[in-house]
Amino acid sequence: MSLQFFFEDGKGNAIDEDGNKPVEMQIDEESYPLDNITNFESAYNWYQEDQRETEKRLKSIDVEEKEEPKVKRGRKPLLNEDHKKFLEEKLVRILRQQFMVNECALSMKKAYFYPAERNSPAKIQERYDWVVRWSATDLDYLIRRPYEASNKKRKLPGASQASNSKAVKTRGTVTGYYINFIASTLDVMDRHEEFKNFFLVMDNVPIHTHEDIGRYIVARGYGCVYLPPYSAELNPIEQFWSVVKSKLKRNRLLDHETLSSRIADACNSILPSDLQGFCRYSEKKWAVCLDKKPL
Repeated sequence: MSLQFFFEDGKGNAIDEDGNKPVEMQIDEESYPLDNITNFESAYNWYQEDQRETEKRLKSIDVEEKEEPKVKRGRKPLLNEDHKKFLEEKLVRILRQQFMVNECALSMKKAYFYPAERNSPAKIQERYDWVVRWSATDLDYLIRRPYEASNKKRKLPGASQASNSKAVKTRGTVTGYYINFIASTLDVMDRHEEFKNFFLVMDNVPIHTHEDIGRYIVARGYGCVYLPPYSAELNPIEQFWSVVKSKLKRNRLLDHETLSSRIADACNSILPSDLQGFCRYSEKKWAVCLDKKPL
């Protein structure tokens, strides 16, 4: 099939590039009627059917692409199924614990494992030697409820010099705070004559073992006792704080409460009979140490 271009020759006639006139075609309208050749309704149906076939082909192509396995690219995941299972179990345990603490007001305690050195032969021997040493003195864990005999502060030799903050030289801020605490404690004990020559029992925390602390306590007229390592049962104060902490964590703080007020209320709820029970418990452990049994 070739294309021919026609131009107007200026006289209203159409001619091609060679000057020839176009050939006229005659259509037999009776043999080829236009209505029989083109039916617009049929053409629209053909168009819709063609669109449906096209959509089917496109959908089949998408299904084939989805069925093909995708190759995972990049770095392999670090967590496997065992890790996911562990995280799920841990999450469930945390949520369960939060529900018991926040909604049920239950206190949760973590299992505490003592070090093996606690009951080693060397530590058991240290406890035995400690009990033998202090049994030969007037150290007695059994206490009596103090009575308000006099509010006048008792004067002891060297007390005025030792109580002066300038006379107590410390080598660290933390130790200084502890000496101030000891000073306030001894001020309270000075108000009761029956506390004269009593002993202050402490563990071996570094701030407790500073040389200035022992000197200061002796200068105030009291004794200073350091427990052997890993021997919390020999210290009655450990039983006291165990009860106080249980009272603190039992219920939530109310709107009008603070942590300081809750601690004060918990301490004031301890009866003198409870204090005597704490001391009796520690005193019974002396016999355990003498028998060289583990605590």
